[in-house]
Amino acid sequence: MTIQVGINGPPTTEHTWLRVWTDRASGLPVVRNAGDGGLVPNLTTRVVALPDHLVRPPTPRRLFEIRGWPTDRLLHVDLSGERATVLTPPGPDSELRLLLGSCFYRASPWENVGDAWDSFVRERPGDRPHIRIHCGDQLYLDPERLDNRPNEVWGTVGAYEKYWTHPGYKRFLAGGISLFTPDDHDFWNDYPYFMVHLDRSSSADNGRGQKKWEAHGDAARHALEAFQTLGHPDRRSYFELDLGLVSMFVMDTRSDRGDGNRIRPKRLFDTAQREALVAWGAGLTKPGVLVSASSLFQKARSKFLFATSDHNLLAFPADAEAIWRTVEEAPHDIVVLAGDLHQARLNRWRTGSGARRRQRYEFVSSPLSVLTWFGGGRPNADTPPRVQVGTTIKQAERTLWGLASRDNFGLIRLRKSHIAGGVKVRFELRSTAKVLQSSGSSARHWPGRVATSDYVQREDGRVVRSWPEGGRIPCTHEVELR
Repeated sequence: MTIQVGINGPPTTEHTWLRVWTDRASGLPVVRNAGDGGLVPNLTTRVVALPDHLVRPPTPRRLFEIRGWPTDRLLHVDLSGERATVLTPPGPDSELRLLLGSCFYRASPWENVGDAWDSFVRERPGDRPHIRIHCGDQLYLDPERLDNRPNEVWGTVGAYEKYWTHPGYKRFLAGGISLFTPDDHDFWNDYPYFMVHLDRSSSADNGRGQKKWEAHGDAARHALEAFQTLGHPDRRSYFELDLGLVSMFVMDTRSDRGDGNRIRPKRLFDTAQREALVAWGAGLTKPGVLVSASSLFQKARSKFLFATSDHNLLAFPADAEAIWRTVEEAPHDIVVLAGDLHQARLNRWRTGSGARRRQRYEFVSSPLSVLTWFGGGRPNADTPPRVQVGTTIKQAERTLWGLASRDNFGLIRLRKSHIAGGVKVRFELRSTAKVLQSSGSSARHWPGRVATSDYVQREDGRVVRSWPEGGRIPCTHEVELR
């Protein structure tokens, strides 16, 4: 059985509810203080009505909303023998902590996310994040064998259940408030495009009067709602969320993506999401956080040998330009949080000149558990590629980290600065990797630092600092948003 917690609004208003969902459960959730085990008083709990497809098998869901919880408090939420542990968001004068992670492959021999998470919250309880951002590829449907009887929904849900009941991943998912944005492997590689090695992406008939790619795409959207977005405001895959210190917008650039052929028109997202994104950026009254499954600094297409393996944001120029304009033209600073790259890095670029000159930042954390191990995890701190947005060339001027194929997550700390309306943001990188020794035994990276051989700092395209093999050093950097 699964228990998972989301949130639907700012932490300090009476309209904010923790959203708790589970499957095959009876009774109501019980909320206790993690410290003394005492019941949390004065809570209001209600059952949320769900549509038929989320009530009947294979995804029988029960959704509850809980109101009246204290801020910045560690709570246990118990339901039918399952437990989630939640650190509730703080008030506006306290530090807000976000975790960023993406790309989890359950069958990796280096998979260690459950133990790394347990160690992290045990050894550094003061660093526990209030909200965890799962930034795409929460599972890899591509390599899974799907039993599509009686239909594709059942096969896709079966693959999800292998992930959501994976012991380490299950502990990680139940460890706090979770927000999700999907990417291609939550469907299949480069969805909705055809992949020659994936029969489910073909236009062949599935035997039930539907093309295989349509049936599998519909099934992935069903599972996305049942496992990922159920805890979001109004179950939406994209949404705006006021977090007190900052305003957040979570994009979904995958589930409504159109290739211009199978799904028309060619687009990253539908008009409603584009308009919501633009309105959010233009209307900011405080610094913003934009969550994107994909980095802004990627060429339009990724290649494997001579074939296109991925259509990235800039393959959809009109929508990509809308994202860039939102980030660069907003009345307050926006930091971008992204995943996907199988590399961790913090990018900085400048916009404007003179008094209007501003620093922009993008923080990428990937993978939580790597699918492949190309390069053996060697450092890869290449300067992000120059990209063309409309008629303008964009180049990130500094890569503070280059971490190739080493399992990791990011921690983002936000707190008030001494400047009125300003927010200090500290980016930290944490390793989750299991190191396999030649003897066959295993050891775990302490999840507060990263091996120095993985830590390379670049400035203006050249390495300005690096460390030899052997020691460890914290990966941190602090900036100020206005």
